[in-house]
Amino acid sequence: MDNFRTIKCNRCGVIKPQELFYRTNKNRGFDGSCKECRKSLVNLNRKANLDRYRAYDRQRGLLSHRKELCIINTRKRRKDPDGYMAAHNAVARALKSGKIERMPCCMCGSTEKIHAHHDDYLQPFNVMWLCVVHHKARHSFLEYKNEDIF
Repeated sequence: MDNFRTIKCNRCGVIKPQELFYRTNKNRGFDGSCKECRKSLVNLNRKANLDRYRAYDRQRGLLSHRKELCIINTRKRRKDPDGYMAAHNAVARALKSGKIERMPCCMCGSTEKIHAHHDDYLQPFNVMWLCVVHHKARHSFLEYKNEDIF
């Protein structure tokens, strides 16, 4: 079997390796659109039907097993010995009172959806201001760095 099979995307028309396409149940084949095009279609559909999806998400959040998971996760966070909640709350109070100011992302300069990232929760005001994308990337990097590779 050829592991280097390529497929032409029906949306963008670019020939790409099959790894860049989602598998389908139809004859064990691949989706006609590449993952990138499929994701953009899903995002456009969600934006076009945002009210419907928000209502669906709210209803799904009311399911008993989801409520239980939410409670379990909240309890875990509150018992966190690293001081996550205390640091988070300290920054929230300081922002609200005006003692500190939310800054642009220190990686890309974005001013939308900025998070305060703590490398050390024991120093609640020593924060790195990051957008959502770079905040996730920072946590991924720290998790990778802390893994015991050997």
